[in-house]
Amino acid sequence: MKIEGNKFWRFLCLFIIFLLLRLLYRPWIYSNDYFDFHVADSFPSFFAVVIQYSFFDFIVNKYFNANINKTAVFWGIAIASYAYELLGIPYNDCDLYDCVAISLGLIVLYLFIKPLK
Repeated sequence: MKIEGNKFWRFLCLFIIFLLLRLLYRPWIYSNDYFDFHVADSFPSFFAVVIQYSFFDFIVNKYFNANINKTAVFWGIAIASYAYELLGIPYNDCDLYDCVAISLGLIVLYLFIKPLK
């Protein structure tokens, strides 16, 4: 039970940080025309990778009580995130900074959550 609780709080904290950045930081940067090295533009892609993994890990362990292959989840999220970004190329909606943010999110996920055991 304690492991599930930790996973839930990890997911909830990441989601709250994402919402605060989305609702407060991003509008403030845009309204004041500050240059923040594209953080306001790219943080959703960074957090998407980490939040997806945390959500998946919490839901599968809590409700399905299954032993998941964390390596497969890690690579599935990586492929899906890059595919989503790269599918925007024909519509001129692909952003290099988002791809960099996805890569940084995957590195953070690998280093701090350690899915590849």
